[in-house]
Order: sequence, then C-alpha cells, then structure tokens
Amino acid sequence: MSPLSQRAMEPTKAAFGKAFWDQEAESAAALDGHVRVHQSHAPPFSLAMPSGLARSQQLYMMQRFLNIPATPSYVKAEDGMVLDRVIANVGGRTWWHTLTLRLRAQRAWNSQSFNEGRPHRILGDPSLYALGGRFRAGFSRHTVLKAFGELGSLKGLLGRFGGLRRSDPNASNPNVTNAPQGVTNVATTAGDEIPRGRVTLRSTAIPYHVFTADWSRRERFQTSDGYEQGASHVTLSLASRGPQHVNYRVGVRQWLDETVPPFELAPEGGRRAPPRREFVAGASAEKQLTLWRGEVRPPPEGKRPGGYAALPVKPCVTIGGILGAICRVPMGNSEPGWKSGEGEWRQGCSG
Repeated sequence: MSPLSQRAMEPTKAAFGKAFWDQEAESAAALDGHVRVHQSHAPPFSLAMPSGLARSQQLYMMQRFLNIPATPSYVKAEDGMVLDRVIANVGGRTWWHTLTLRLRAQRAWNSQSFNEGRPHRILGDPSLYALGGRFRAGFSRHTVLKAFGELGSLKGLLGRFGGLRRSDPNASNPNVTNAPQGVTNVATTAGDEIPRGRVTLRSTAIPYHVFTADWSRRERFQTSDGYEQGASHVTLSLASRGPQHVNYRVGVRQWLDETVPPFELAPEGGRRAPPRREFVAGASAEKQLTLWRGEVRPPPEGKRPGGYAALPVKPCVTIGGILGAICRVPMGNSEPGWKSGEGEWRQGCSG
C-alpha cells in the first residue's frame, strides 16, 4: 500500500482544492490560459486539470521558433475566434515578465465596417483588444512570487492616457454600429474596462508543507454554464506536500468587496453569499494498491535496448481511492445565512 501517485488520480484530489477557491482549469477565455473552478459548479474532472505551463511562454516559443505571428483560439463569450500574440518578453535567470495582446478577430470580421470593405475603421476600435501580463520571480530555492493581470478592453485605458477617441467617424452616431448583428458586444461594457488579476506568494521553506498567500481581484470562475465573475479576496493557507497517506490543509479567507454577492449554492437550494471571513480546514486519506506489475521485456539477442515506447516500461494494474472532509467556519460578523463559529461540513470520496 502506498499514497496515490498516479497522474490519473490528481483530478480527484482537485475536488478538495475547489473548497479553497483556488483550483484552476485551462480556458482560452483568459489571456493567461487559466481560470479558477467555481466551488459549486465544477466541470468534469477529466476536462478540468491545467497543464501547469505558462500560456504566455508557450505563445512566445511558437512566435520565436515556429514564426507564428498570432495564435488563434475560440472564445464563445467574445463572439468566436480571437488572435493572441506576445508583444513583450523580458527577464533574467530568476524572473520573467510577458505582455500578451488579444484581437477579437471574428467580432471585427462580423462588424458593419468590415462588411462594407472598410476594415481599418473597425480595427481602430480599442474595445476589440485585450491586454494581459504575467510575472514570475524566484527569491530563493523555496519562495516564488507569481502575478498576472488582464484588461478586457483597451477603451478605458486609451481614454485615460491621452484622451484618444475611436477612429470610426460614426462612433457618435447612434444609428450606426460596428457590433456584429445579433450579438451583444460584451467587451465594450464597463466591466471589461476594470482590470482583474491575482498575486500569489508560494513558499516550501517548511519541510513537507507549502505556504500560500493569495490576493485575487475580480477573477473569472468556470461553472457548468460558462463563466462567472468572482469577488475580490485574500487567502492564507498551509498545506501538506508530497506523497503521503494523509494530507491536510488549513486556511483563512477574507472577501474584500463592500457587498459580497450571492456567489455560491446554498445546501437547501438557491444562492447565498460566502462568509466575509472564514476559516477552512480539510483532510484526506488516500491509498493505492498495485495488483499486478509486469516485467521489463528484454531486447532481442544481439540488439541494444533503446528507442521510444509509448507504453510504460513496466505495465501494471493499480487501484486507489481517496476519502476526505472539509469544514468551513465563519469568523466574526458574516453574511446572512451564516452564524459565527458554526461550522459547515462537506465530505467527498472517489476511487
């Protein structure tokens, strides 16, 4: 018997990460390539796990070594295909920073100006562009600072710095629009002109543990129906690290918005606001048993072993399972539906 170590079991462990509001999933909706998974509306585990790679670095490598000018992605909320390109990449041995620009290409293609053969007019609309940045710095062998930010529309930014106006002469004419017919132009709303982002300090200085300090502002959360904007919050947590039979995590979270929106599902149905300040603790027990392990096939006589094999060197049959519980306790004055000091328990298991 041993702790879970198979890659296939990692999505199961992610179920407990959702309770701390920091489980991530890959998504083209964000310039960074990752969004957080909503606590109550998680997509299937098999589709939720991120690769752990920085998307901006992937884009930069494709531009540099494959000479790809821009990488296409499909984002339903932005009317179809978008084009992403890294416009700045700087760094050193222990840090790097990238800036990524997004053009909502299909929205521009479906606009009135494009249909009339005047693409230069719509391409001058700053609401068609989004800007994202990502930063990473290592301070020691154990401590890393990561940050990213995103601005969904450059319209407000250009308006503040320089008083620039749209190049479209029909911008002030209410009877003429460049938006695609039948599609709501969500990028021009005031919400996309407000930046969103996250700053995370992560340290493994404590043996077999990882400490995380996290500040989040208006991040997207993935639900089964799409994406939902979350409230700003600060989180401190300490978790066990490495393959162990018993894993645990404790943390404190403070929601920063003046009014916390009804952001999670209530046990009795409907929506409710999370506690403004809460203590969260979780523990899980896991086991893995190998039923059968094959032997390494020797190479033919006279030939040296080598080459690449798609299958594992030693095939095996393994079963495993995980059982855990999470407790949330409101601290101090909280939102309606919560009582200070009264905990809420959730259990989960899988195999």
